[in-house]
Amino acid sequence: MIPGETDAFEVVLAATTWCVNGVNVFSANLARGLVRAGTAAHVLLTEEGSDLVDAAEPAMPRPADVSFRSLPLPGVPSEGWGLRWGAMVRYLERAAPCVYVPNYDWRHSCVCPRLPKNVVVVGVVHSDDPLHYDHVRRLGSTWNAIVAVSDVVAARTADLCPGIRDRIVTIPIGVALPTERPRKTKPSGALRLVYHGTLKQHQKRVFDLTGIVEAALDAGVPVELIIVGGGPDEAELRDRAASLVDRGVIRFAGVMSSEAAAAVLDAQDVYVLASEFEGLPNALIEAMGRGCVPVVTRSDSGIPQLVRDGRNGFLVGVGDVGAFADRLRLLWIDDERRDRMSQDAFNTVRTGRYAVEDMVAAYRHLFARAWDDVRAGRFVRSRGHIVPPPPEVGGIRLFPVPLPYVDSELGSFPSADDAEDYEHQVRLAEKDAAPSGTETGAEQHSIDRSLADIRVIVAAPVWSANGVNEWSEDLVRGLRHAGLDAHLLLTEESTELVSYDEPRRGRPCDVPIEELEVAAPDNWGARWGAMIRTLEAAAPCIYFPTYDWRHSCVVPALSNRVIVVGTLHDTEGLYTEHAKRLGSFWNAVVATSRPVERHILRSLPQLVPRLAMIPHSSHMVGKYMDLFCRLTADLAAGRFRRVPGHVLPPPKRVGSHSLFPFKLTCASEFGVFPRPADVERFREELARLPTRPTQPWP
Repeated sequence: MIPGETDAFEVVLAATTWCVNGVNVFSANLARGLVRAGTAAHVLLTEEGSDLVDAAEPAMPRPADVSFRSLPLPGVPSEGWGLRWGAMVRYLERAAPCVYVPNYDWRHSCVCPRLPKNVVVVGVVHSDDPLHYDHVRRLGSTWNAIVAVSDVVAARTADLCPGIRDRIVTIPIGVALPTERPRKTKPSGALRLVYHGTLKQHQKRVFDLTGIVEAALDAGVPVELIIVGGGPDEAELRDRAASLVDRGVIRFAGVMSSEAAAAVLDAQDVYVLASEFEGLPNALIEAMGRGCVPVVTRSDSGIPQLVRDGRNGFLVGVGDVGAFADRLRLLWIDDERRDRMSQDAFNTVRTGRYAVEDMVAAYRHLFARAWDDVRAGRFVRSRGHIVPPPPEVGGIRLFPVPLPYVDSELGSFPSADDAEDYEHQVRLAEKDAAPSGTETGAEQHSIDRSLADIRVIVAAPVWSANGVNEWSEDLVRGLRHAGLDAHLLLTEESTELVSYDEPRRGRPCDVPIEELEVAAPDNWGARWGAMIRTLEAAAPCIYFPTYDWRHSCVVPALSNRVIVVGTLHDTEGLYTEHAKRLGSFWNAVVATSRPVERHILRSLPQLVPRLAMIPHSSHMVGKYMDLFCRLTADLAAGRFRRVPGHVLPPPKRVGSHSLFPFKLTCASEFGVFPRPADVERFREELARLPTRPTQPWP
């Protein structure tokens, strides 16, 4: 569907991680402003938690009034780029009709040539640097519109990519501005300087900051510099500034929220920026909007159109710390000039359409024009290959992964497995978009008579915020919508034996959640006995242990009236250990992604005869119901019988994870327990078991 003039669509603003940089500040400001103007918008984080890239930059506080989402992926650390690219296509197709702003997400935006027409792509050239120019040169032909943050950047983009010249528009960065210039008190002991931004030498030349302070002091100008922000070169900058910090002339304030940073800017006199190149820096506009006089390097970007040398700030040569010191001296000795330039700096951004509201209005107009071009056929995206970034651009490593596998239709991938993972995700996207009459999900699935009286119990230790609990909630909700009696069982929400630091996930109001009936101070024997009692009392039932490593150890002691479906959501050691220890007692094992399926095929061959692959999707409920029917038929026909066994507690550690740091010293007829008291309580709980029917399955 292509939205008309009054139809709703959502804006997806991409970021790799929520680290300290101006593009992320832009995304937060634009998302916030669009929502206030009535256009849905959110930030999509594509690389948080991925082991495929090294994200060493410090995190920035997430504003509470901006919606954040993460690229939904199976929980596999070594997930591969094909899976990620396919998941990106799937995410945008599910969000459609939508506007996608790739920003600086060089590695996932490569899917733009594969996107449908109801995903409008608006690329933004944020800086006068090789990374952004490579981005637009590589993918600009597939973008509906191209935004440059300054006239200089727009002209250079047009020179590099003349074929897209007619789709380039200049929209300056907009920031939150006060209506009046904050009152500046006269500096008493020293001129108050501030640098606010990313702490990296590439582009920002932050190591020049110490030289600027030293040159000013040598010239007889008392200065104090506060450095707000963080970045990859922070440690080295701190080392270089150590003596100046000891003298009290440099102070590191760290990463701050936008509100806290604004308060710091209100109290400073001068904003310093030593960058080698820029676009139109958020931090510069924010500082001028707070009455800070800019003393910044002259670069052919948006800065000269904002800073008029000698009037509302000063422009100096890159690396010329002496010139910095000279301009700071002029501001120190002339209070009237400093105050006049402060007011002029404020007026420049306040009246120059650099407010968030101006930026939002310009983007909304651009979005409307882009949709109109699609409807009228003036823009048609040519379908082409995925275009991954080069290994390196301008000395910055972008994608140092070989791409030896070439698919004639899709393009180059690191491996054939990556290409397969990509296609699998895209097929899921096609199913997500299938018309209601062709859906194969639970809404079209009638309950088999063999499932009519079966309860489904999906376990979790605690209701924390993680992907497996999201999957559990979706599964239980879907099964209940299909008519099955399903609920969640939390086993460790109330116990003194283990502790959890993870933030809790809000409990859904439409999904029943029960907790294991055992007292908080009770021991492991009591808990394991209560787990058996709970499952056998619910039998005939289907039990999903998920990642409940410590209570699933009772599976060997369960009767055949409890069907156990083990799920592997990851290829990491915890899931592999779980399957090796208990998989022979599971009626079935489910891989929730293609990489996990491959891992089982290669590393757990003993489970392959009972393996199913069911991804987390809107259609998984129907597949699980089909699996349940097959498992109940296998039990009724005697094709599966669980061989009775002992309780099998987990090991003390798996890799770096502490799993069960309790000594198992007491052997019994039920297995090995920590203490005799555990055996006694286990025996007491078993005594409360209902009488088991003689037949293993109804």
